[in-house]
Amino acid sequence: QYCRLMAEVLQLSPFRLPIEYERRVQVKAERMRNIQQAVRKSLTKEQQRRFEDDLNRGFRDWLVTSGNLRQVLDLVHLERR
Repeated sequence: QYCRLMAEVLQLSPFRLPIEYERRVQVKAERMRNIQQAVRKSLTKEQQRRFEDDLNRGFRDWLVTSGNLRQVLDLVHLERR
């Protein structure tokens, strides 16, 4: 879903991104699709759920320890206005 949203942003933006940046975003999105497919093929549903839980927990921990949680909360607050 992230890849689809990123593709829409890139296509709908009235501003062109630098070509090198756009290319790197597309490469990273393709890598993410490949990882997602590999996980779906190799893990059971329960393993996928636990893997997703672990990833989410790690991401939340990183947000807190890196100080980036405040930035995310500020963006959420702005969107609600």
